[in-house]
Amino acid sequence: MAERTMTKKERREAARAARLEAQKRARRKRLIRSWGIPLAVIAAIALVAFITTMGDDGGPEVGEVEVSGPARQAALETGEPFPEFSATELEGGEVSWAPGGPSLIAIWAPWCPICQEEIPMIDGLAPDFPEVEMVTVATAVDDRPGPTVSGFAEDEGLSLPIALDDEAGTLARAMGIRGFPTVYLVDAEGAVVAAAEGQVGEEALREALDQLTAG
Repeated sequence: MAERTMTKKERREAARAARLEAQKRARRKRLIRSWGIPLAVIAAIALVAFITTMGDDGGPEVGEVEVSGPARQAALETGEPFPEFSATELEGGEVSWAPGGPSLIAIWAPWCPICQEEIPMIDGLAPDFPEVEMVTVATAVDDRPGPTVSGFAEDEGLSLPIALDDEAGTLARAMGIRGFPTVYLVDAEGAVVAAAEGQVGEEALREALDQLTAG
């Protein structure tokens, strides 16, 4: 079979298509030359940012604090005044404590296994003792690996105010904290009534709160 000869019009269209394809190839090459390095840099920056933020839950969760007492080498004893303080609150704003009614102050670290059991237990007791002001203080957040304060609070559905200690542990040092958790019961005049370091059972804590509010 004889091969069909292209018409003059078909040859013009074929030539035009070839020129358009050549122009497209040239534009692609120019784009690669002009944008190849910047795009690589952008991709590298994005990768670094992703790697940097992997496993990062927002960095250290610390706040600005003020406290009335100096650093201590030992826990506060029964009858001693509990230091007044103010600190950044986890949810924003400020949380403060001063004498005025019976209080429970629990100092904890988010990586502490006992704290992970005891703080939700205290939070659950709060509705049964509305006359007791309950405040928790999160400190030493970067001392060991573990959940973030905000992540733990969200997972456990905590509702009590959470004061954030500063990087120096100013609140913890003023309260004489030597271990976690430490729970102080304070009377309306601001004097320490009882203190417990380590695990405290729910029944024992409920009994102590009953005694705190009996008067």
